[in-house]
Amino acid sequence: MVSGYAQEATEVTPKTFMDNVPNHYDKSCRTLDIAFRWGLANGTVSDLAPRDAMGNPGKIYMKSYVGKANMDEREVMKALWDGPVSAVLRITPAFFRLKKGEIFEGAAENDAYTLHSLLVVGYGESKRGRRYFELGNCWGGWADGGYGKVMRKSSLPRGRSSIFTHVFIPTMME
Repeated sequence: MVSGYAQEATEVTPKTFMDNVPNHYDKSCRTLDIAFRWGLANGTVSDLAPRDAMGNPGKIYMKSYVGKANMDEREVMKALWDGPVSAVLRITPAFFRLKKGEIFEGAAENDAYTLHSLLVVGYGESKRGRRYFELGNCWGGWADGGYGKVMRKSSLPRGRSSIFTHVFIPTMME
């Protein structure tokens, strides 16, 4: 389990945040941890934050965060009630070709895969009863305008492990 705590924070833009965090492709997940620590120390501004009377985006600061390996999907769903969380997941070449309306089922146990970090923004169930998490990706043209779906463990065949390897849950300052 990994955790971090905020220091004196200063406002930065999302672009500055992304320019100052390392590459996401680190199999030990150290870079995602470094990104969260940088965000804790420097703060960030979200384009989705409420705007003040002058039209400026509100400031958002993380108070702390917790990272956990192999988190139960019910814990992830509960955390989503407070807002998005970050996750590291196993992806295969099929992930890159995901189209609107499709649900990525993850790598089979013997498939080659790489790790990728994404924002988990919600969850749901398809009309055919397939349960999924909804993700936001840094690739704007991926899936449905940068958003896609991955199968939740409860809808995977028995014995398959979760697509997520680690989940990072922030606590925001009020």
